[in-house]
Formats: sequence, C-alpha cells, structure tokens
Amino acid sequence: MSALRRGIRVLHALALVVALPASCVLGSFEADLQNPGEGGDGSGASASTESNVGGSFAGVGGQGGLAASGGSGPSSGSGSGECVGDDASQCPEAKTQCAKATCVMGKCSFTYTPGAATVQQPNDCKIILCDGVSDAESKTLYPADVPLDEGNPCTVEQCRSNGSPAHTPTPGAACGVSGTCSAYGSCVPLTCVTPSECLPTECVAADCTTSKCGYTPMPAGTSCNQGQDQCDATGQCVDCVNDNGCTVPLKCANNLCQ
Repeated sequence: MSALRRGIRVLHALALVVALPASCVLGSFEADLQNPGEGGDGSGASASTESNVGGSFAGVGGQGGLAASGGSGPSSGSGSGECVGDDASQCPEAKTQCAKATCVMGKCSFTYTPGAATVQQPNDCKIILCDGVSDAESKTLYPADVPLDEGNPCTVEQCRSNGSPAHTPTPGAACGVSGTCSAYGSCVPLTCVTPSECLPTECVAADCTTSKCGYTPMPAGTSCNQGQDQCDATGQCVDCVNDNGCTVPLKCANNLCQ
C-alpha cells in the first residue's frame, strides 16, 4: 500500500505542475536568475557579466563627454605689448621722431633720445627738438636755418625774431649795371624803358614811368615763394598773413603758421 500511495502522490504533483500558469513558472525562473544559488550552472554568472560590461560602456561614454567639453579652446596673447627676440617690427610704431620702438626680452617699449630730431623741415628757421624723456616734439627758432636764396641781389635771406623766414631788402645797395636796391628789394636802374627792367617781385609790382622805375606792393595775402608763403602789406614775402597761408590744422599768428 505504501508504494501505491507514493505513486499516487507523484501523479498528483505532476498534475499540479502542468496546471500552473506560465507566468508563475517564468517568475520563478527569473527569480532564480537574479538570485542564483551556489550550485547554479553558470547562466546566472553570464547574466551578471553582461550587466557589468554594459555598465563599463556607460562609464566610458561619460568620460568621453567630459573630455570633449573640457577643451581649452584657442589661446590668446596678452596684447600688442609682446614681441619675439629683439624684433621691434612686432611692436606699435612710435608716434613721433622723438621715440623709437624697441623689443627687449619679449616686451615692447620705447627709447627716447634728447636733441635734434633726425628729420627736419629745411629752410623754415626752425628746429625740432626732443626732450629725451617722452615722445614730445618741440619747434624752436633756429636762425641758421635760413630760407633758400631767391637769387635777388637786393635781399638777404634771414630768420625774423618771431621765427618766420624772410628775404629782407637791402635798400641803397648797388645792383645790376649802375642800379640801386629799392626799399622793396628791387634793383632800380638809373633809367628804364620797360617795367621788366625794374625787376618786379612776387610781392611788388613794377612800372616804368618817364624812364623811372616805380613800385607798388601786391595786396596782402598774395601767394609767394612758390605758393608756400604770403605777401604782407609792405611787399615782403612772409610765412602767412591769414589762415589761408597755412595748412590745416595750423593757424596764422604773428605771420607764422602754428
């Protein structure tokens, strides 16, 4: 009887297994996979390894994102004050002649030399000076820098006390053939036939009346010295008599463009 009873119990157990829903069996199987026993066949270990690999990929992907966003971008220098070696051409140019750009140990700077500037405007009665501590230029009277000789035997080239160039008449001086210099700087012959013999100038008109030379100053402001200067009211060619005789932005003051 005991053997018969055991057989019946086995049949009952099989019937219960067959009658269970599939979800119950699968649920139990998944639970076994998530919590494999010590005696498992290795399928649990395989699932665990695959999960770890997936986690490793996720970690690498995260590191890649950090690397991409962590770039420093284009570099920038500290500005125009830097140079390489002693190449001053990489430095800002000096604004005046009184300064010279230099490059020392990778830094741009300027040097200042006192005295006369290298480039001067000739024959203007002035000299450009540098103070040796800045790039400032200063113009001062320089009597030796007389205007160009205009070739008139009745004038002398000199600098006025205000710094303007002048062709100063030498009235009474002998000139030409038995001629005499006038107060306007013209050589007056003893007699004349035509006004051209009276040697008019840019600032003085000449005429010949009754075989004698006569002179009339040109209107003040008339151009002279090849258009660079102006005639004053006395028939002298001066630096300027009004602002029209100066280049912008200079103004005329005391017959000088300043």
